[in-house]
Amino acid sequence: RWQFESRVRTMTYKVLAGHQKKNRFTSCWRLCFVAAMAVGVFACGANYVHERRMDSYRIQCFSNFSSLTAGLHRYADEHGKFPADILSPSNERLLSWRVELLSVIDRDLYKRFNRDEPWNNEHNLRLLHAMPHFYNCPSNQQGKLAGTTDYYAVVPADRDLTTQAAVFDLDPSINGECILLVESADLKIPWTKPGDFPGDPCDPGHIDRRLTASACEHRGGTYIVRVNAKRTSL
Repeated sequence: RWQFESRVRTMTYKVLAGHQKKNRFTSCWRLCFVAAMAVGVFACGANYVHERRMDSYRIQCFSNFSSLTAGLHRYADEHGKFPADILSPSNERLLSWRVELLSVIDRDLYKRFNRDEPWNNEHNLRLLHAMPHFYNCPSNQQGKLAGTTDYYAVVPADRDLTTQAAVFDLDPSINGECILLVESADLKIPWTKPGDFPGDPCDPGHIDRRLTASACEHRGGTYIVRVNAKRTSL
């Protein structure tokens, strides 16, 4: 009897031990499955958030270009021409046309500049970080912190801007269309400093190819403002 009871206890122990091992294996498998699902859901969620953020940047960048284009035409309506770099009496380029454009779209900031001094003198340099949002693509956060712009006029490299401040010297009759503004994340020029995208504004095909490699991070490519004798298109 004692041997029989001992065998029964032994078999019962083995069955229970096997059952516990099976439960531990099942629990581990379930935990691994849940962990894998959690990682997958997190990755999908992170990708979705990134895509939505890029869409938001693209929309805001388009809005910035629209604001700049409207500002340029408003300036032209008031002055009979597009804005130019601000020059000293000796024709030294002091400040960018982007500062001059503030006279019609942000007059309070415009008044804070000392327009008789260069962009990098002590007073004007302090205003570098007051860059209006419409001079920076929101996908370029480093540029925002550094005060560099992503939006430029297209200026031929051989144009003498020390005596001719007309940055937007366009003649659409040459090819029927010229480029007014471009977006580029590569130049990293401070927004108050005179300086723009080098190239022929009336050769859009050549400019398009160069801009492909310097687009901002948002989806949808790079934005260009084109102008002809009748209309402006973004």
